[in-house]
Amino acid sequence: MRRGSAYNEGVAKPYLLAWTVALAGCSFSITASGPDAGGPVDAPTDLAIDSFVPPVCPPAYTLTIGSSKYAVTATNRMAWTQSDLCNGDLPGSTHLASLDTVGEAMQLRAQLLVQPTQPVGSRYFVGAVQDPLATTVGAGWVTFAGQPVDLALWSNFGVNGVEPDDNGNLVEDREEQLAVIDLTVTSGYLVDLSGLGNSGAVCECDGIPIASVAQKYIQEDPNKP
Repeated sequence: MRRGSAYNEGVAKPYLLAWTVALAGCSFSITASGPDAGGPVDAPTDLAIDSFVPPVCPPAYTLTIGSSKYAVTATNRMAWTQSDLCNGDLPGSTHLASLDTVGEAMQLRAQLLVQPTQPVGSRYFVGAVQDPLATTVGAGWVTFAGQPVDLALWSNFGVNGVEPDDNGNLVEDREEQLAVIDLTVTSGYLVDLSGLGNSGAVCECDGIPIASVAQKYIQEDPNKP
């Protein structure tokens, strides 16, 4: 308290005395919330947080961004082959990299640019897939974590100056429903590509399996062999 206040002078204001008397007769019940708070509503969330154990990632996962580790391959393969290889590194914990934020994409791009070997086209498949029932080129895109793809991640590269463009004509006819991080673009990061296309890949090890909605879209992609 400041010097010269009523408390420092030993004087209690009348209305404070009244509040003190009133509060003395009341009882309070406070339910804690948030991680580790122990409140009943948050118990399942707290349990999931407290029980999560980061995976011991395979040796090839040498790049670190945040709490994830990444492995890079410059060998050009179809998306489905790349995805299967990522999944098989540590089943349930590894997959094509799920880019959740622009910051993550920025750091990953910087790491990819200094790789000694680049795939043909300087493109790397990442974990993003489009709903096969989407009716516009920008709709229904989710990361492998099941979250909507941040629009700021898309490049404005492309035949019509925008991505995703579904093979250049901006008409959604399900030609390109996966994404690559393209090192040749000057703005943004992602370009859409067919799963039958060939590119390098970035795998992520985060201990989290592919979300069910992303897995559903993968299985229903009309270009999946």
